[in-house]
Amino acid sequence: MEPASRLQAALQRGEFVVTAEIVPPTGASASPVREQALRLQGLVHAANVTENPMATPHMSSLACCALLAQHGIEPVLQLTGRDYNRVALQSEALGASALGIHNVLCLTGDPPTVGRRPAGELPFDLDATQMLWILRRLRDEGRFLDGRHVSEAPRYFLGAAGSPNDPDPAHEALRLEKKINAGAQFIQTQLIFDVATFQRWLQALDKRGLLTRVHILAGIGLLHSVKTARFLNERIPGVFVPPHLIQRLEQSPSHEETGLEIALELIQQVKALPEVSGIHIMSLGQESILPRLLEQVELGTWA
Repeated sequence: MEPASRLQAALQRGEFVVTAEIVPPTGASASPVREQALRLQGLVHAANVTENPMATPHMSSLACCALLAQHGIEPVLQLTGRDYNRVALQSEALGASALGIHNVLCLTGDPPTVGRRPAGELPFDLDATQMLWILRRLRDEGRFLDGRHVSEAPRYFLGAAGSPNDPDPAHEALRLEKKINAGAQFIQTQLIFDVATFQRWLQALDKRGLLTRVHILAGIGLLHSVKTARFLNERIPGVFVPPHLIQRLEQSPSHEETGLEIALELIQQVKALPEVSGIHIMSLGQESILPRLLEQVELGTWA
């Protein structure tokens, strides 16, 4: 089957891919998106656009993806079960394909209670697995959820999230298998700060025969302060920054430089793992220094 996107084509060729995360602005100006696109040009295979992170309103992921595409950046649309019911999901996904946005990451999403009030308290209509199943059916069978035929089937490269830090890797592998069965073709993981834990998770996936069915992109975070590291441990489910890394930041005269060093070391370690197809870099609010890391990754300075 012909690849649906440049990202899928690169992975099928066996390239070690690099994706990065963009957080949309909280206003109506397109300028911040354009600025981020210019920073990333030539440095990534694709860029994810988050969908209302921490359950707070931002410019839509679809609008930002369209802006990225205008500047030559391959976009990855993020859709959450929190923000879309089954009708809206199918509508948004068709619109994305019509705009040439073919990479779609399906997430359940942060609960509304984590955002600032007043926030929506509606129950989730869909979880990530159900979203993947609906979009795969839309693509492969050309049918809406209600059974009607689509006038023209969309093209998608479907992704999901993985949690390598789950204390029960076997249980997480089972959850991931359901996502893969539903349609996930690539997995972008939660932030990794301990490669040994990540390897145990990969072993659990291997036992279920999943590593040959999906592309794994390891999540890499750009730590820039002790406060950020502690926030991740205390507030973000599924993330754990080991004490020795926090201590290393505390003892450093430059948290930014140390954060870059830590990220590059982690990239070097995960790149050596044959099960890993690439990395997904999250700047954690430090978009301005993200190009410094990406330039070093592109030059292969970890080798």
